[in-house]
Amino acid sequence: METPPLIARWILSVTNRKRNREIVLGDFEEFYNEMLASQGRFYAHIWFYTQALKSIPRFVSANIYWGIVMFNNYLKITFRNLVKHKGFSAINIFGLAVGIAACMIISLWVQNELSYDRFHDKADRIFRVEREITRDEIDGRWPITGAKYKQALINDIPEITDAARFWPRAFSIKDKAGNLHRQELFAADNSVFNIFDFTLLRGSKATALIRPKTLVLTETAAVKYFGTFDVMGMTLALELDGKYVDFEITGVMQDVPKNSHINFDMLISFSTYPEDEFTSWRSNYLYTYVLTDKVISPGTLDNKFKRFIDQHLEPQYGDLIVQGRSIHDVLKLYLFPFTDIHLHPSENWEREAGGSIQSVILFSSIGLLLLVIAGINFINLSTAKARRRAKEVSLRKTLGANKGQLKLQFFQESMILTFIAAAISIIIMLLFIPLFNSTFAENISILSLVQDNNFLVFAGITLSVGFIAALYPAVYLSKFEPAGIMKGVPIVVNKKSGFRRNMVVFQFTISICLLIGMSIVYQQMDFIRTKSIGFEKENVIILPARSSNVSKNFESFKSALLTNSNIFSVTGSADLPGDEIYSNGNLYSLENSETHFSSIFMNCDYDFISTYKISIVAGRNFERDFSTDTAGTIILNETAVSKLGISPEKALGKAVFRNESNPLKIIGVVKDCNFQSLVYGIEPMAFFLEPDYITAVSVRVAPGNITAALKVIRDNWEKAFTGEQFDYSFLDLRLEQLYKSEQKTQNILIVFTFMSILIACLGLFGLAAYTAEERTKEIGIRKTLGASVVSIFRDLTKDYFKWIYISILISWPVSYYLMNKWLENFAYRIEIHPSVFIASAFVTLLITLVTISYQTLKSALVNPVDTLKHE
Repeated sequence: METPPLIARWILSVTNRKRNREIVLGDFEEFYNEMLASQGRFYAHIWFYTQALKSIPRFVSANIYWGIVMFNNYLKITFRNLVKHKGFSAINIFGLAVGIAACMIISLWVQNELSYDRFHDKADRIFRVEREITRDEIDGRWPITGAKYKQALINDIPEITDAARFWPRAFSIKDKAGNLHRQELFAADNSVFNIFDFTLLRGSKATALIRPKTLVLTETAAVKYFGTFDVMGMTLALELDGKYVDFEITGVMQDVPKNSHINFDMLISFSTYPEDEFTSWRSNYLYTYVLTDKVISPGTLDNKFKRFIDQHLEPQYGDLIVQGRSIHDVLKLYLFPFTDIHLHPSENWEREAGGSIQSVILFSSIGLLLLVIAGINFINLSTAKARRRAKEVSLRKTLGANKGQLKLQFFQESMILTFIAAAISIIIMLLFIPLFNSTFAENISILSLVQDNNFLVFAGITLSVGFIAALYPAVYLSKFEPAGIMKGVPIVVNKKSGFRRNMVVFQFTISICLLIGMSIVYQQMDFIRTKSIGFEKENVIILPARSSNVSKNFESFKSALLTNSNIFSVTGSADLPGDEIYSNGNLYSLENSETHFSSIFMNCDYDFISTYKISIVAGRNFERDFSTDTAGTIILNETAVSKLGISPEKALGKAVFRNESNPLKIIGVVKDCNFQSLVYGIEPMAFFLEPDYITAVSVRVAPGNITAALKVIRDNWEKAFTGEQFDYSFLDLRLEQLYKSEQKTQNILIVFTFMSILIACLGLFGLAAYTAEERTKEIGIRKTLGASVVSIFRDLTKDYFKWIYISILISWPVSYYLMNKWLENFAYRIEIHPSVFIASAFVTLLITLVTISYQTLKSALVNPVDTLKHE
């Protein structure tokens, strides 16, 4: 006999596996050889291949049919088990759903944080020009430069092909109805449309901001001022140099995306201000962004920036140089990557509070750990449940099921459970994301789940957990010999499972670290909220004022308010506590020109210090009785006086000057106070009397009657400043905004700490159920022999408490180190007290006791007659 074609023979052997393939192949081979002898090799091969091909559809259809039958069968078994163990299944599925939901929410938040400014096509070639000053009190990054930098950088550094300046401005705007509005905006070069992808809906990118007194509105601003988008060629009146000037609208653009660190509603042309007005290299007040000809590492231009400093800045910054040092030791100019600005904001002069790369790393880690904890719990609970099914597995094997079918059944059941958990996690996300956004001022969307690769990540998490959870029952239980199980031979169990112990230790180590971290963050934030900051922030109402109308009529408005008993004092100023950006500059000693320091400048009227209740430690306040106070006097804080090297009393009568001119006599010294975040230390501060320079009004009102005071203020505002928009805020709430990032960290940490504890407790409950299940007969025998419920309970729980003790010992040094590193970010910080660690241990032990008590007491209290019947 001759062997038929191997490929066709293999097809027939595979497609007839369900039947007796040896007999089938024998019949085919016998007939093949008969045809070979009678009709030749060609016809015999054709016939054999035809039989092989004809068997394929039959094989496929049969397998599809039996696959559907088996899937349906497995599905019934799965749901019968779910219904039979409703509580157990609910805990298993819900724990995994919470873990997946928490992980995905954090993932979407992290993705949103990392997406900032990346919608610009040239984002990897855009940089912000920054300065770094290293000298005593003015160390740090400064993202602001002067107006002269732009063209000089383009001329001197070939790699820079274009540049754009953003100058923050605040204007009073008069609409067509005569109403006045405050508007924060940027004066910008037309090159912003060459560098950035801000979508211009109307107007030309080539010319929109070329001419003086032109402006571009966003859609929101167009609707606000005109009620329509069709505003091309219309004008809007902006107050410029004390009078309202019409600016022509030359463009309307889409609203700036929320994931942009540059935010505005309006741009006016930088050419409105003649270039010959910008003559000083030391006046730094705007942001300069540059575009390079290719993607570069910022450090590659260091030498060219050094030459730039030598040529343009060294003659201007001679006072920064001390003996033995060069200008490059104290002043550095460099490019900061555009896409890194949001997560690595400067501590000085950022327009808006940015994000934090530390928060991204922290919450990414928390999200991953929550998923790992949830996955471990799901696997442990699936294991505990699967061991109960040893007899079912043995019976199915006795009836002819092979290992492959049993493995497939367990994998299918595990996948069904994980898909149910995934569906529930989507429901949790739908419910939780709006709350997350409103609570933490975020803008993540559930729709992001189906964008980019998020859905693949979501599906990958679900499939991975389901696959791993099915490994134990699929591989381990399918190996059991049915004869032994059916005769009641017990399954050998490793009661000292190192894996389970390690997983419990790992879970609770993470949970305790989060619990300690949450406690310390809360204590630090409470310390910041309650610490004395050197002035009284309560009961002060802030009224923004951005037009000269307020300055002209301020005194009459102030006098009218002070006639009301609910109004204690009123003051006007150009700067306020809690401002993100302050005016600053150098002060020099008149007696020793080498003594100089950088100081915050506070421009205010006569009553600012008294209204804010800032203590005067030496000298006096500004007073109307001294006509000389309006020119040539200054009040310093204690830190500023210390820079002069003298005491507050000796500072009185001494003179300092600003920018090498304008001698100023020190008439008073005030107590140090924190006008900025307590994250930073107190800086030198100088108060200047500028009663005509008012951009904000502060009103101290009587406590307990805020509503009545606000009504008085509003009525008098509308009388004094016709058409001027009335807005207000409370000083204490403004100051709380300084800690927005830290407060967000605290709140998110609280939420996910409780989630981690919940998931860990579900896992502990599962292990308790698992142990009780495995020791059911042992418990019955011990009770029959006289063991008490207390002794059985103690024996069942001692291992868990041992594992928790190990978790506590590991978590204490880890959390102490991490929280110490976090507290280093604050100039004023709490001391970590041992009570935090003791309390966390107590809470963890209490939670553990409550979690495992139900299952262990249930097993300990059961009738021994019933437990001895347990199979």
